Amino acid sequence: MIGVLPFSILYQISDTLSWLLRNVIKYRTDVTRQNLRNAFPNKTKDEIESIFRKSYSNLSDIIIEGIKGFYLSEEEVIKRYQFSHTEKVNSFYDKGKSVVLFASHYGNWEWAPKAVGHSVKHRSLGIVKLVKNEYINAFLQTNRCGKNVFLVDIAKTAKSIITYSDQPTQFVFLSDQGPTNTKKAHWIQFLNQNTPCLHGAERIARRKNWPVFNAKTTRLKRGYYETEFELLSENPSSTEEGEITEMYMRSLEQQIIAKPEDWLWSHKRWKRAHEDPLA
Repeated sequence: MIGVLPFSILYQISDTLSWLLRNVIKYRTDVTRQNLRNAFPNKTKDEIESIFRKSYSNLSDIIIEGIKGFYLSEEEVIKRYQFSHTEKVNSFYDKGKSVVLFASHYGNWEWAPKAVGHSVKHRSLGIVKLVKNEYINAFLQTNRCGKNVFLVDIAKTAKSIITYSDQPTQFVFLSDQGPTNTKKAHWIQFLNQNTPCLHGAERIARRKNWPVFNAKTTRLKRGYYETEFELLSENPSSTEEGEITEMYMRSLEQQIIAKPEDWLWSHKRWKRAHEDPLA
């Protein structure tokens, strides 16, 4: 039904879903409020509540848009999901060089796999945690990914680097999630909290000396997005350990502070923060 309904009706459904998530289901409402209070200690209760409500509108939009995306043509997605500042990343393709792309759960990340192949010359490889059901994974590959875009399980990252070394590839990592093993994480102060960060993308970039970009997505208006390719490092092997990860997290932090409601606050990103040896 979501696949055939127009966006005007879908967003009415999204508004209802947002209300249900906040007030009836109460999906992680305590986690969301606590995360917001910790991140913005100087904001008033009313300001926190305003971000809280808007964050659930963002969440419900992403859910509805994610499902709708399975049934959108690439042409329709391209109209709604634009990429900017791709000249630099494409110049590395012309030089025969792969790149690493940091991405975030900010705005709509679900439509990017269908649209990116029309703006970026590289083959794009999304490093994600695939489900165990091979039929679901096949459905995602067929209906979620567009031109020259593929999904690979995160457990097979090292093997994928070898397998996909035959042509310049863009290795994409959703890097704002919390690591399961905090003992090996890189810790930084992020949104006023000790935060463990994933380091796999940086480690690969530094070892292979592949240029690193950050995908900064902005909601232009409801149902329309733009992703900017921000160059973080052209020569990662010359950087210090943790430097690239910190650059990415600082860029994301600035984006969140400017418009906090477009990030997913319901994630338990700081549940292991007390394990920080420096805390």
